[in-house]
Amino acid sequence: MKRYLFALLQSTRVLSLVSWLKRKKVTILSYHSVLSGDEPACVDPYKQHIPLRLFQKHLDYLQQNRKVISLSEFLNSKREHRRLPNNSVVLTFEDGFEDFYTVAARQLAQRQLAATVFVITDRADGRLPPNGESFLSWDWRASAHRAILR
Repeated sequence: MKRYLFALLQSTRVLSLVSWLKRKKVTILSYHSVLSGDEPACVDPYKQHIPLRLFQKHLDYLQQNRKVISLSEFLNSKREHRRLPNNSVVLTFEDGFEDFYTVAARQLAQRQLAATVFVITDRADGRLPPNGESFLSWDWRASAHRAILR
């Protein structure tokens, strides 16, 4: 049903009109996890994990059709009452899943796109019990920059 509705909205150009009307608003896209393979996660009740190929399509679309800005650029523009380019987008990654470092960061670096990672500090410190998923620790930061640039 959703697909038919989306197709109808797209074919009638309603989505283009809405996009044009909201061109001055900044969109914040929030990701959680990017899987290294193309298969969706087996158990993903909250739909937090996106396959790599789909993530790459998202980034390619954003690079061609939007202006990806950093969160700090967005916040500075608000503080300084400065206008941002039309169709600006901020990319964030919630919860600090380890695959940000192992999968997503490389894709972002290749396209020179900015993103912000929000880390669950108790997970990074190892204070929360494991839950079957891998999270970033404070140790990842030192080696992350070198690994992304390889």
